[in-house]
Amino acid sequence: MHVCLCKSAHFVCSYDIYSTLTMWPEEVRQDLRAALTAKHQGFLDTSIRYYLRALQVAQTLPLDAWGKEPYLRITGISIALAEAQEEKELPAQAYETYKGALEMLEKAEARLSGEERLRGVALALKLGELAETYSQPEAEEERWLTLGVNWVLKIASSQGQSQVQAKEKAAGAPSVDVADLNLPGWITVSDVSAPLHALGAFYSRTGKLEYAMPLYLHAISALIPPTAQRKQIPTENMCKGAELMSSLSELIIREKTTAERLHQAEAWAKQSVAILDKPENADAPICAQSLGVAFFNLASVLEMKSELVEAQQLFKKSLLQSKKLNHKEGISEATLALRRLDRVQRASTRPKVTPDA
Repeated sequence: MHVCLCKSAHFVCSYDIYSTLTMWPEEVRQDLRAALTAKHQGFLDTSIRYYLRALQVAQTLPLDAWGKEPYLRITGISIALAEAQEEKELPAQAYETYKGALEMLEKAEARLSGEERLRGVALALKLGELAETYSQPEAEEERWLTLGVNWVLKIASSQGQSQVQAKEKAAGAPSVDVADLNLPGWITVSDVSAPLHALGAFYSRTGKLEYAMPLYLHAISALIPPTAQRKQIPTENMCKGAELMSSLSELIIREKTTAERLHQAEAWAKQSVAILDKPENADAPICAQSLGVAFFNLASVLEMKSELVEAQQLFKKSLLQSKKLNHKEGISEATLALRRLDRVQRASTRPKVTPDA
C-alpha cells in the first residue's frame, strides 16, 4: 500500500507552503521561500539545505508563534524536507526526517488536536512503508503501523470513548467496533481503514494470520458498515472494502483448507466479486485493478472445491481483466492457472489403460 503524502489532506506539501507563505512565522519564511525556489529549479541539494535551516529555526520558536495547531506547520517543514530527500534518492535521511517528525508528535501527544494526531497517523503509515521498502527490522515496521492504528482509533472514538486503544488479540484486533464510530467531519472512513489495512497486510506478509484477519474485518467494517445503505457508500470505499474481502478470502485458506474454511472463503470471495463486477464501477481505477484479483481468488477457492468448470471461467475472466490493464503478474498467474486446469481436465478424460487379463 503506497502512501502518497501530497495527496493526503493531513500533510503540508511544497505547494501548500508556497500558497500560505505569509502565514508562516517570519523567522522561517525566507528559508522556506529559498527552498521552494531551489526545488522548483531542480537544485535539490540547495533546497534540502534551506529546508534543514528552516526546520532548525522552527524548532527554536515558541509554540505560540505558530498560531492554531502549531505541530501541523512544524511537521509540515519536516515533510517537505523529507520529500526533497526522497527525490534526491537519500532514503536513509528521509526516513530519519519522517521519524523525527513523528517522534515530535509522540512527545506532545497529550497536547495534540485531532488533526495533529491524524498527521501522526499518516507519518506512521509512511514510516511503515519505508521500513518495508528499505528492509528495516520487522519490529520497527510493526511499531509504526501499530502506533498508526492506536492513534486513529483514539481519534475516531474520542467523541464517545476517550481512552480507546487498539488492544490486540495477542497482538492484533482493535477492541472497538469501528463500524459504530461517530466520526468528526475532518476524518474519513479511509483515514480509519488505511492503518488497519496496513497493519493487517504486515501480519499477513509475516505469517501472523491470526492477527491479520481481525484487522481486515475491522477495515472492511469501516469501509462498508453492515447497517449502511450500499447506495450511500462512495464507490471508492465500496471497492476498497471489496479488495479487502478478496484478501481475507485468501487468508482464510492459506494455512488450512477444511470444508468450513473453504465455505467461508468462498462467501467472502463471492461478495468481493459481486461488488467489483458492476458496470457502474468499471471506470473507477481501484475497482478495475481489484477485479482481476477477485476473479482469481474466487477461482482458486472453487478449484480447491473441485468445481473446475466454474473455476476455469473465472480464471479466464481474471486473464481478460489483467490484459485489459496490462497487469503482467495477473496475466502470468491466470495463464498458469488455466494451463494447470487444462492438464487436470485432459487427464480426467483420458481412457484408463487396464492390463490384459
